[in-house]
Amino acid sequence: MNNRFYFLRLLVFLVLLVFIFNPSRKVYQKSRPVLAVALDTSRSFEISGRLAEARKFLRKNLSAWAQKYEVKIYCFGDGVQPIDWSLFNQDKYPIFYRTGIAEALETIRKLNSENLGAIFLITDGQENVDSLDNFPPEIFSQQLGVPVNVAAFAEVVLRDIAIVKLQYPEMTFRNMPARVEAGIRVRGFPPGAIEVWLEKDNKVVQRKTIFSDGRTNYYETEFLLDTSRPGSFNYTLRVAARPKEITEQNNYQKFSFQVIRDQLRILYICGQPGYDYAFRRLVWKNNPGIDLVSFVILRNPENVTLVADKDLSLIPFPAYDVFSKDLENFDLLVIENFDFARFGVPRQHFANVVEW
Repeated sequence: MNNRFYFLRLLVFLVLLVFIFNPSRKVYQKSRPVLAVALDTSRSFEISGRLAEARKFLRKNLSAWAQKYEVKIYCFGDGVQPIDWSLFNQDKYPIFYRTGIAEALETIRKLNSENLGAIFLITDGQENVDSLDNFPPEIFSQQLGVPVNVAAFAEVVLRDIAIVKLQYPEMTFRNMPARVEAGIRVRGFPPGAIEVWLEKDNKVVQRKTIFSDGRTNYYETEFLLDTSRPGSFNYTLRVAARPKEITEQNNYQKFSFQVIRDQLRILYICGQPGYDYAFRRLVWKNNPGIDLVSFVILRNPENVTLVADKDLSLIPFPAYDVFSKDLENFDLLVIENFDFARFGVPRQHFANVVEW
């Protein structure tokens, strides 16, 4: 009897221990390491046809990689963007116009800091953000702390002429000297002449020739800008393309340039005198930075006078001179209470204002 009693007490004690400590079995499953595929989707890589080759390469190897790794694909250029393989296969991927390999690899490492097993880099090697001409995988592996494998879809010689520097003033005064400075990078071409020219409103205005020695890959040149006439002008700097260039998208750059007068010229036309007209005219006339020409209508066409027009001291409004000949010489046109039809101004003059 006592033995049975002790046995029951022991059983109750064991049950209490089970409830107190709540033992459980946890199964830990080790996650697969990440294989980050860094895919160059820069413009040069795409138009050369190498991106299509890279797609075939990935289609052939992704299944095998997925058995061992968690595969993540990242498109990169001057930025990094993750992408799903199905979207990439449908040509829905970002296109970059510059390539920063070192920066992209560092970004990918940070995005997968805990479980990154390796990086597989697919590129043509045209680094033009960090100015690295070579990128040995062993150096990147040491810096990043993960293996970096490279599939270089590139020609033995990369041929390219590009405008990599363009400096110019956005604005200057009339008849003041102004110039545009350009830096030209030449890769993969033998010695020879390189034609560079400047276009203004789609017309060639200046030409220059750079002589490449086949060894130096960077040259500078400059052009003088025309500042004889005020206004805003559109320029394009171009360098002649050569056969077998990887891209011609970097052979030109466009920019705008504005020429202004020493003074701001304002044409002020008012249909009738008033306090607003008097105030504006007074303020602008007393501003040394403003050259003001103003017209105010003191007599309307319907007003009846007892004397002939030739005997009046008022002059007729010079519509033709104002709207057809002199308008382009002004920087600002202010029209207040002025009706073109009422004062007999032809519609063609209104069209000139719209075009101006």
